[in-house]
Amino acid sequence: MTPAVPQPDFLRPVARPGWLAWAWCATGLLVLAGAAADGHAAWQQRAQALQRLARADQPAAAAAAASAKAPARPPATPPAQRPEALARQAEAERWLQQLAQPWPAVWAASEAAPEGISWLLLDHGSSAGLRLSGLALGLAPAQAAADALRAQQHQGRPVWQGVLLASVERVADGQRFDLVARPAPASAAAAP
Repeated sequence: MTPAVPQPDFLRPVARPGWLAWAWCATGLLVLAGAAADGHAAWQQRAQALQRLARADQPAAAAAAASAKAPARPPATPPAQRPEALARQAEAERWLQQLAQPWPAVWAASEAAPEGISWLLLDHGSSAGLRLSGLALGLAPAQAAADALRAQQHQGRPVWQGVLLASVERVADGQRFDLVARPAPASAAAAP
């Protein structure tokens, strides 16, 4: 017998993927196909909605063009006297009044307090003024917070008037207190 010469195989064939890998691949392809179908349906719905909006705008544009050609007639009720217009105007005035409040002074009032106070409530309304509720270990920090409110000034004028320590209640964590203050009148703020 002749000895056989070894034949090394350096290009060994790679094992083919098993059935589980093919199942995962098929599942992934099904998920991608479903997502593509959903995306296509959403794109079609968007296009239909845009077409409906374009059709809805056409009669409004035609009516506006027709009203421009027709002689103008006064409305039965002036727009300023309609109830919904009055309600919108009243709401706008309420918002403007709230925006006209001295918000920097309100926030500065809560920050001017000494250490040892935990603020629980900051309530500021146009008629009621400012109400601060806090929690302190003793009464001294509450008095110091009231003094800080009294001393608060803007451009050399007092910001608050009638600063009072309205209530003090003993609780398990210390003393719960309420400070109330009214904004200084506008005439005092306008005076030089």
